[in-house]
Amino acid sequence: MERYITDKQGERKAVILDIENFKALVSAADDARNADEVRRQLATGEDKMIDLSARPRGKIDRLESLAADPVSAIGE
Repeated sequence: MERYITDKQGERKAVILDIENFKALVSAADDARNADEVRRQLATGEDKMIDLSARPRGKIDRLESLAADPVSAIGE
């Protein structure tokens, strides 16, 4: 059901929404804004894929060995 606030001439000036409809509209607007920002970043080269497989493994290897065998890893 659509409800409006009108002026004296009967022209629509505002819309009255149920809170659930309002929340859905706000959420959809946020999603669209986020998607536009991602598209802009990709188009301008600001957002690039990071190859995580090429990262240095020193600290990760140390943590993995510590988790696997804490006693012997401390002695390293």
